[in-house]
Amino acid sequence: MEQKKEKEKLISLMVEKSQESFLLGIEIYNKPTIKYKVEGFTFFICNAWELLLKAHMLKSELPIYYKNKNKNRTISLTDAIKKIMTNSKDPIRINLEAVVGLRNMANHLIVPEYAIMFNDIFMACVMNYTNKLYQLFQISINDKLPSNYITMFLPSPHDTINLVSKYNKEIYTKFESTKRYLEYIMSETSNNNLIPQTMAFTYQITVKQVNNAHEADFTISKSAPKDAKLKVIHKPIDSGISHPLSTKQVLDCVNSELLKLDIKIAPISDGSKTNFTTYTFNLYNLFYNIKEIPEYSYKHILGNRWSYTYSYELVQKIIDDICNDQEIFKKIKDFMKIKKN
Repeated sequence: MEQKKEKEKLISLMVEKSQESFLLGIEIYNKPTIKYKVEGFTFFICNAWELLLKAHMLKSELPIYYKNKNKNRTISLTDAIKKIMTNSKDPIRINLEAVVGLRNMANHLIVPEYAIMFNDIFMACVMNYTNKLYQLFQISINDKLPSNYITMFLPSPHDTINLVSKYNKEIYTKFESTKRYLEYIMSETSNNNLIPQTMAFTYQITVKQVNNAHEADFTISKSAPKDAKLKVIHKPIDSGISHPLSTKQVLDCVNSELLKLDIKIAPISDGSKTNFTTYTFNLYNLFYNIKEIPEYSYKHILGNRWSYTYSYELVQKIIDDICNDQEIFKKIKDFMKIKKN
């Protein structure tokens, strides 16, 4: 009994230290007078993650010490990530591993320009931490810091072309290789050219050519130079901002919020899941004709193929509907079954 209490105290202390380290990282990064912000932020955010994951491992009765190495030494953050986030293609894991890689880089190779390169990844890492903290320990960091302060202020951009003259060849070479690595992982985690928000906070504009002018957001035409003039034909829609979510991201957003609210969906049949699934999402789409409502859905057409992305307004609507009636999907299924017959 005493041992259990000691363990609970240790877990509580680790979680508390994790939050303090997280807040220190935010504070350092956002201080305009500190030039050591990249190194400082990566150190503290990685420390925050390490304490959080190891506290979860202790809570889950998982060992945090090496067996065959020094038994008094706890496992590394890299090993903890692999034990908790077992899916190597999980954008959250890839994001964190990229930040860990930067932390492990030789300090003399890190220059202020890395803040520009990693800013979107840092921001996603921050939001991933706050979500994971709540998911694992039901603790909201907003209790210590308002959400509007959990922001990464982007430093002024630098001209990377002058990196060679500004620094040395070794720094420039490392900078370029890191840049290529980030481009690669962004590409690997993207879906329909949309980068998951858990990987990086990005703003993307996708332009596709369509044959039917009525389906276009805007049109272009050729004219003789003497007749050429510029005018607004149609206001374009940036679906990367208005409808940034894939089906999986909608599921993740809804389930994450339901977890926070401690709400479970009534099973639509015996043995079915109590979370929001692709099946229940499809039922919802069909019943409310979501794909025909511009506020909620955007259709991407490329040749004879098309796909859909969705808005955060749809996520909120789904959450509101579930909160109002946990049996909503069972009722939709029953209604559609009756209608079909």
